[in-house]
Amino acid sequence: MSKLAQSTREDLLSLEKGVLSLNPEGKIRAVIIYPNVYRVAMSNLGFQSVYGILNEIYNISCERAFLPEADEEARLLRTNSRLCSFESSTPLPEFDLIIFSVSFENDYLNVLKILSLSGIPLLSSERDDNAPLIIAGGIALSSNPEPLSMFIDLFLLGEAEPIISSAKEKLNGASGGEKKGAILAALSEIEGAYLPQLSARNDNREVKISRLTDMEISSTYSRIVTPESEFSSMHIVEVSRGCPAMCRFCLLGNFGGKLRFKSAEKLLSHIDKGLNSTSKVGLITSSMAEHREFSAIASEILKRKIEVSFSSIRFADLKDEFVNFLIKCGQKTVTLAPECGTDRMRQIAGKELDEDEMIEKICMLGKRGIKNIKLYFLVGLPGETEEDVGAIVSLVKKIRHNGAKHSISLNLSVSASSFVPKPFTPFQWAPMDDIKSLKEKLGFLTRSFGKLDGVGFSCDLPKFARIQGMLSRADRRAGSLLIDVLKLGGDWNRALRESEVNPDYYVMRERDENEKFPWDFISAGVSRSSLYMKYKSVKKDFSATSDIR
Repeated sequence: MSKLAQSTREDLLSLEKGVLSLNPEGKIRAVIIYPNVYRVAMSNLGFQSVYGILNEIYNISCERAFLPEADEEARLLRTNSRLCSFESSTPLPEFDLIIFSVSFENDYLNVLKILSLSGIPLLSSERDDNAPLIIAGGIALSSNPEPLSMFIDLFLLGEAEPIISSAKEKLNGASGGEKKGAILAALSEIEGAYLPQLSARNDNREVKISRLTDMEISSTYSRIVTPESEFSSMHIVEVSRGCPAMCRFCLLGNFGGKLRFKSAEKLLSHIDKGLNSTSKVGLITSSMAEHREFSAIASEILKRKIEVSFSSIRFADLKDEFVNFLIKCGQKTVTLAPECGTDRMRQIAGKELDEDEMIEKICMLGKRGIKNIKLYFLVGLPGETEEDVGAIVSLVKKIRHNGAKHSISLNLSVSASSFVPKPFTPFQWAPMDDIKSLKEKLGFLTRSFGKLDGVGFSCDLPKFARIQGMLSRADRRAGSLLIDVLKLGGDWNRALRESEVNPDYYVMRERDENEKFPWDFISAGVSRSSLYMKYKSVKKDFSATSDIR
């Protein structure tokens, strides 16, 4: 590691609070990697939680590693040096286990980049028994691991706590120095284990998603607080899993299982674990106000005099008791997701929201002092027309007008993202909107909101949404495309032009009802027939989309 890299690492370590001590008794050396840079990785609650849980196992010592920043990556390539762990600067090939925590499809390429920078052969078939065992999990891979199946020895599909509990039992007798094959054989028996090389020729394979049913066992909260994360110096705590809404576009709602809450006692204990490091707490939940012990939780949080934020809030949550809690916490900004500009499109999306009710609730927030409102929208949903996109602008104008009518000066921030069809949702059969259309729609919104005072606007880039759309529903052939992109230095456009893999096959076409999907072998407690019925029920409402010029 260079002196500059060492200095940067030491600077980052010095800013961390709540740092875990490495287990001196750990016989199995593991490193967990979030395939992005430090700032992004340390903002991910799943990554932090798994890091903490693994270090609670007596015979495992787990470190962290990250995608290097561009200058450090260039140095590694120039000097033919190896990527090292964060805590002890150990080259990654020296670990027994390398565990990737992957939340987003667009980070798949970074998995390959990290293996390459570590001097580890990309293909699992080219690694011998002396190589580390390469494991991967996370929400993106749990719904479809196939695009990375050429590179990963073992996928662990589902939620971390039951998987790690089972792994702990299987590795209980490990004394260190075990070969990769022995560890793989032990872990292959746990629920959620998927060995892609053994399963390649087995069309009847089935892997059951590992799901946590008792949230009292949950251990999902930040282990480390740092100002060098996306949520600067904030302690993040999970309140619940699953979502009651089950919108047709949403992976979490359809794949994440039923809504489950931590008890008030468990939640408050997890909040308290971070209060020696910070007074800022972020609560992750799809519906805080539905917690049956909400009143008690709110009272205890207020006693602690801490700054509380929510990732997003449902319109259904905006009842008096919850709004009063937000105000007493000093909340100045609320994030809401209308998703669409018209009632028709919200019905197609499965978002049962009435326009007048949304406007009324937003103005109510402004009247009570919460004047910074962030609004999230999707563009490119099946059945969307030019009028539907224009209605997003009209809805924001109505919100602003109604606020002004009641002498409420709202600060509105609007964000629009390209819709990406996901596995295990009713829209897994649907085609994705093409890049040209998405650019026109987002361009129209950019121009329209640029003319409105007091309204900020941001949006994603359709070219990256297209890559996400391809990888989310791709099969094993996508692996060869990822290798091409890596060889071309990340040039997706060139790789897509030259590759034998046709991205439009995965992105642009509507699937037949009975088409076999790459993820069909995964048993997630979601009925394929019920998903198709939901898709079919709204398909009749689709209209031919119109270009926005």
